[in-house]
Amino acid sequence: MAPCAWRAHPSRRPGCSSSTCAGFFRLGDVRADTVVAYGTATAEPSGAWAPEIARALPNGTAQAWEGYDHFGCFADLDRVVASLNGFFLNGA
Repeated sequence: MAPCAWRAHPSRRPGCSSSTCAGFFRLGDVRADTVVAYGTATAEPSGAWAPEIARALPNGTAQAWEGYDHFGCFADLDRVVASLNGFFLNGA
């Protein structure tokens, strides 16, 4: 199993409660290629967590969406389609 950054000190993560972090302990078990897309213009903790989550996944890739908030995927469907096409058709 790949090392998971979340195992070290999950209680030190901003906004992290035991119920919030429970699933993060098993990120190293996920073997599927995964893109963790996130908006950079957000006050939500997800913007800070996303790159770390991608690093904890054995085949994870972080994809920063500059200028988008937490719900950027609902604001720019063309960008979502391009991201999905890149992932499924090009492996990126």
